[in-house]
Amino acid sequence: MVRVGLVGFGKVGQFLLDEFINQPDKFEVVFVWNRTGSALLKHSFLQGHPECILDSLDKIGDQDLDIIIEVSHPSTVIKYANKFLEVANLFVGSPSAFASKDLDECVHAVQTGKTKNSIYVPVGALWGSRDISRLAEMKKLTALNITMKKHPTSYRLEEGEAKTVLDRVLREETEGETILFKGTVRELCKHAPNNVNTMACLALASSPSLGFDAVIGCIVSDPALQSHVIEVDVVGQNGFKVQTIRDNPAGVGAVTGRATFDSFLCSILEACQIFEHSKHSKTRVGKVILV
Repeated sequence: MVRVGLVGFGKVGQFLLDEFINQPDKFEVVFVWNRTGSALLKHSFLQGHPECILDSLDKIGDQDLDIIIEVSHPSTVIKYANKFLEVANLFVGSPSAFASKDLDECVHAVQTGKTKNSIYVPVGALWGSRDISRLAEMKKLTALNITMKKHPTSYRLEEGEAKTVLDRVLREETEGETILFKGTVRELCKHAPNNVNTMACLALASSPSLGFDAVIGCIVSDPALQSHVIEVDVVGQNGFKVQTIRDNPAGVGAVTGRATFDSFLCSILEACQIFEHSKHSKTRVGKVILV
């Protein structure tokens, strides 16, 4: 059994809590935290177990747990990642946070085995992540481009160039495809931190060959879409090329596609298996692991 803490209680967080309590042989819920604490009291499990409600992440050091599962917001990861890793392994559901240079030192410490706890990153909508990682490790990866296409109401953008274009698309009811932003994934994560987690995973998978400053991302709006489309173009040495296209059905306005929920759960189960196999090792060191 794995003792888990859940950080974030939006649609994904609520789905995960239901799964955890329905699998008591695999999970013990230690705490649940949400920026809006009142939302937690609407869930029957938390009504019956108020001791599982954590009112402040600054109290995280008082918890006895194995894995912290973050499905909140990139800003939460940026602020608390170091504190989380002091207490437990960290499953990051908002990997666009890694585009922030504020986390470079934290990630480097884990990658170089200076911590006993690991960072797990769900690949989500990114197919072929392990193949991309292998190419990167062999230094045979030369270029990566990823394009995300969604209904315009499915984007949650920060103020800036991309949001200006999106606002115009919505105001003028522009038909067809419109490029909202194209640039490095590090730049794109600043404009769309809630929408480009797949791109962040791709940048992580491509390290050390490419990374956030070399992988190119593009977000496109199309009012005709009733799904989230991810297109990945991989270029390697000697003319090697691969293109994948993933079409994930999603309601109009939905930030998260339907397949993402099950994908998250599968990634968490894999992360828990890896943890269970390593927890008794006397030489356990942290890693950044795509799951």
